[in-house]
Amino acid sequence: MELAVLGLGRMGKGIALRLKEKGHDVLAWNRGPGPRDEVAAKGCRVVDDHKRVAENLKAPRVVWLMLPAGDVTEQVMQDVLETLSPGDILIDGGNSFYKDTLRRHAHVEAKGVNFIDVGVSGGLLGGEVGYCTMAGGQKEVFSHIEPVLRDMSIEGGYLHCGPAGSGHYTKMVHNAIEYAIMQGIGEGFELLKKGHYGKDLDLAAVAKLWTNGSIIRGFLMDCTASALAKDPDLGKLTQRIDDNGEGKWTIQEALDYQVPFLMTSHALFSRYLSREPEVFAYKVVAAQRHEFGGHKIHDKQ
Repeated sequence: MELAVLGLGRMGKGIALRLKEKGHDVLAWNRGPGPRDEVAAKGCRVVDDHKRVAENLKAPRVVWLMLPAGDVTEQVMQDVLETLSPGDILIDGGNSFYKDTLRRHAHVEAKGVNFIDVGVSGGLLGGEVGYCTMAGGQKEVFSHIEPVLRDMSIEGGYLHCGPAGSGHYTKMVHNAIEYAIMQGIGEGFELLKKGHYGKDLDLAAVAKLWTNGSIIRGFLMDCTASALAKDPDLGKLTQRIDDNGEGKWTIQEALDYQVPFLMTSHALFSRYLSREPEVFAYKVVAAQRHEFGGHKIHDKQ
């Protein structure tokens, strides 16, 4: 199938190259020239202006946006939409908030252009072994692009989740679960490091062990083992953990529907704490304990 992939970041580049390898005719665009040159060397066609994408595709055009959620996706989508025709298909494969996606579905389809939202999981390895893809939108449009989703995904790794927005919604909850699992692994290894046998345990070896047959084995444990093998004390890293919004969106959704969502909430707030060189709230608690009970406080050196 002929399609355009707009945005050649970590995921977009992997998608473009995997689809090209599977025999699809891929037209690629990226704001910076480096990734364009890289995929061109692997056989993809490229353009240096996203507003010229449509003129290089045959109808019905298929345009896949793989851009950061928010203003970047909004602007490029509007630019590209002006160049498309009724019957063309516009896909948002980024981590957009599902309420933004619902609004975009209505706006795009009012112009006669079909819209599909796709959540994509798999990280950097997905380009090699295949992604897990979650699509939302009209079933007929999904069926048209199904060969693309099948070829970019690992075997059994794609699904039409439901109506407009359901692909991004499913991916949002997926990422919230990811927050919680990562936090659990992190806290477990902190206890191993600081607990009773902390001086005796080889954490890299434990992580490697747990990738083999344990109940908690899996991709995130593989990542933990890989990181500890490279840097056993993680001394090259700071404690700061960023987030891209999915955890916050999911927690708000849980609040709106009164669904307990404890683990991801803890994980998100821990990420906020990781960015603070000094947490004032902790100082307040220490001061309270000293005031009411004379408990020891630790002065700055």
